[in-house]
Amino acid sequence: MIASPFSSFRSPMIPVAIMTGDGDKVIDPEQADKLRRAIPHGTLQILHGIGHMIHHVATQQVVDAIEEVARKSADVLPRPEYSGSGHILRFALNAEEGG
Repeated sequence: MIASPFSSFRSPMIPVAIMTGDGDKVIDPEQADKLRRAIPHGTLQILHGIGHMIHHVATQQVVDAIEEVARKSADVLPRPEYSGSGHILRFALNAEEGG
């Protein structure tokens, strides 16, 4: 039996957006769904009538998905603290996480 390619995948704690087209000949939408099931914070969008190059054909949907992940990640990722000159001094955890 062949091991799943996702068996050693460590699940990220941040949101993950997975997008594929139902006409994708490179990555079958069923494989994308297996990946989504392996990622607890993952979402899957299957775009109809689109192949593998979704970022060329459905640019706005890709941008929307990236922005949604960024919004959801804001409460999970450490926030940078900047110096007066704009350089990152350190990353601080959100107050809810005790940092």
